[in-house]
This record gives sequence, structure tokens and C-alpha cells, in this order.
Amino acid sequence: MAGLVIAEVHRERLANRRESLAAGLVIAEDGLEILANRQESLENHQESLENHQENLAERPVKRENGGENREPCPERLAERPASFQAPGADPSVAQRGR
Repeated sequence: MAGLVIAEVHRERLANRRESLAAGLVIAEDGLEILANRQESLENHQESLENHQENLAERPVKRENGGENREPCPERLAERPASFQAPGADPSVAQRGR
């Protein structure tokens, strides 16, 4: 009789473990789906960033003097404080406008 009780307890434990494993599989499948969605979202963002970079590369450069693809006006450069000058720049160029 005691053997039957022990067998029944083991059956219940096995059933509980099966339920836990099944629930764990459902959670794992949900997690995989979430990861797949995030991966797709990241790929979409990457593609969008690449498109923006291409668009920026194709756009003409607007400069302070209003021209496109020209160097900034030396007089305007001379008006800038020294902290705005490029490192290693020739200070005489900046001084000419003053």
C-alpha cells in the first residue's frame, strides 16, 4: 500500500514537471519571437540610417557665406575667437581680417 502512495506522489511530481517544462517552452518561444522582432527593428533602423547618410552625402554643403561647396569667407573666419580656429591653422590667415 505504501508503494502505491509513493508511486502516486511520483506521478504527481512528474505531471508538475511536465507542466513547468511546457510553461518554460512557451516563455522561451515568446522570448525568441521578441528577439526576432527586435532584430528586424534594428535592421530597419540600420537601413534608415544608411539612407539618411546617403541623402546627406548627396546634399550640397551650405557654408556661412551662402555659397555651396565653397570655403568660408576669410573675413568671417578672422572674426571668430581663437578657440574656433582649427588646430595647427596659420594664425596670420586669421589676423589678416583684423
